[in-house]
Amino acid sequence: MEHKGCWVLAIVFILGLSSLANGYIQLSQEQCAQQPSARVNCGYPYISAEACNNRGCCFDNSIVGVIWCFFPRTEE
Repeated sequence: MEHKGCWVLAIVFILGLSSLANGYIQLSQEQCAQQPSARVNCGYPYISAEACNNRGCCFDNSIVGVIWCFFPRTEE
């Protein structure tokens, strides 16, 4: 019975590591709520939302002519 517990823990650990390898980081709305003029570029032209999020950045393409992929706000 103890071996089953060890295997379950090992599988959970491996799955946790694989989710980290995926790179996606869930950011809160507060972290990504910035004025368009305050955005600092975190991507490259025409970056996808997925690629931007994998960098740990916010993505918002709702405003034409401003940075879409930008660094999240830092705690002050």
